[in-house]
Amino acid sequence: QIQRDKDGKIEQNFESDLDYRNTTLYIPPAPDEWLFDRVLGNINGFNTRKDGYGFQIIGLAEPPNMMRYCAPNIDKHGKPGKYDWHIDVGPGPVPSMRKLSYSILLNPNDYEGGEFVSKVGREDVAFENTGDPEQDLTGVMILFPSYILHRVAEVTKGTRYSLVGWAHGNSFI
Repeated sequence: QIQRDKDGKIEQNFESDLDYRNTTLYIPPAPDEWLFDRVLGNINGFNTRKDGYGFQIIGLAEPPNMMRYCAPNIDKHGKPGKYDWHIDVGPGPVPSMRKLSYSILLNPNDYEGGEFVSKVGREDVAFENTGDPEQDLTGVMILFPSYILHRVAEVTKGTRYSLVGWAHGNSFI
């Protein structure tokens, strides 16, 4: 479901909109500490490099989410899995502290479509799944500032799985 503000109020208003977001979200009941340590280690490793973002990162305040996007012939609604343009920073005490977002590809050679696309100026920049078994992108982490506009394009064949989440720090405001 999608959170929608109503009457100018920022509240927990949820509604279904399969044309905007058609994915199944899994949140683990108790994420393994090993996973948190590994993800945060990779984020901090890049963030603190000379060519990294240099954001102040405190930690991971939310568990990672596993996302499943199915092709229309697999989806129970007959629609392609996708997540339309959005940013990850949002209202509320925790979403407003999201600094860096990540998406870890779990099965990149098992589906078609489903590219991660970000908006840089007027240009769309896609991180494409080549489908080439010689180029195994399994476990690749796409890391970007949480205020960057991005989407997951329609999955046209198979099922796309990814692990997504956020590194947190003091609010940008």
